[in-house]
Amino acid sequence: MQNRAGRLTDRQRRFADLYLELGNASEAAEQAGFKRSYAQGAKRQPAVQAYMQERLRQVQQRNIASADEVLEFLTEVMRGEIAGERPEKNSSPRMRAAELLGKRLGVFTDVGSVLRGAQAVPEIVDDIPEEDAAG
Repeated sequence: MQNRAGRLTDRQRRFADLYLELGNASEAAEQAGFKRSYAQGAKRQPAVQAYMQERLRQVQQRNIASADEVLEFLTEVMRGEIAGERPEKNSSPRMRAAELLGKRLGVFTDVGSVLRGAQAVPEIVDDIPEEDAAG
């Protein structure tokens, strides 16, 4: 069923793809041209498992937005650049997008405290008593 290099045959690939699509190993085996009994052993084969894991990873990569995509989208929303949206309307989503971007970029440290550049503005506290300062 598997060649010596551990690679899948076309039918095994078809089985794995169908199994991922249908969720039923016996049905996938039959549609791929195997006997239904082939299904249980095939889905335990390391090469088939590795192929299915790689296919799932590829699907997840296509379906899940990257961090850069999320930041780009939030920036477009914040700027009112989304097609069909009037910038003067719907300021609430724009404000929320700006807030999310600010949090992600570390603009806000806590309520009322804002970072300037990469460093926080220091607060100077004069807590030395007058008599100790004179010497």
